[in-house]
Order: sequence, then C-alpha cells, then structure tokens
Amino acid sequence: MANLSVDTVNRLMISLTSQQAGQEVVNAMNNAASAGWYLPTLIIATSTSTTTDFADLVVGDIVGILPASAGNSHFVEVATAATLPEAAVIGSLYVVFRAVPAATTQTL
Repeated sequence: MANLSVDTVNRLMISLTSQQAGQEVVNAMNNAASAGWYLPTLIIATSTSTTTDFADLVVGDIVGILPASAGNSHFVEVATAATLPEAAVIGSLYVVFRAVPAATTQTL
C-alpha cells in the first residue's frame, strides 16, 4: 500500500467543502494508521495455481500459510500483485496481512 503524499493530502482537503471536513479526513487517516496491520482476506486454496484464488493480493502483503496436512506454517511476502509467491496447496489456509498506510502529519 502506498502512502499519500503531502500534495495529495492537501488536494484532498481542499476538495472537501469545509475546513472542518478536511480536518476530519486527516484525523481519520491518523487514527487508522495506529492499527499497523489488518487482515483483508482469508483464502482457502481450491487449486495449485499461484493466481486462481489470489486476485486480492497486493505487493507488500505478508501471507501466513497454514498447511491443510501435517507440516509447518510459514510466511511469504507478495512481490507481484495477484500472485502467491509459491505454489498453492489445495485446502491450505492463507491469511493475508496488509500494512495500514503511515499517518499524515498534515493539519489545518
């Protein structure tokens, strides 16, 4: 996930109808960033394809892989959007962790 530039934040605030609404947007961004990570999706593989079940992956996602059969769980980092970095295993659970964008330091 990319961070918003100072210019983008300023344009967003200007496009809102009031200074109060602009500050509300900035506060919402700052509060959301305190979470750090969230889980946008859980995937159970239905094929061995690295793309079939993984359309929601974005570059930088961390995927926790819990095997369907005996074995060790592990993590991989997504380098190509919509593509799991290793062959999927049918029935395994894939837990996607995504970073929340950094807080903006803009104020009105």
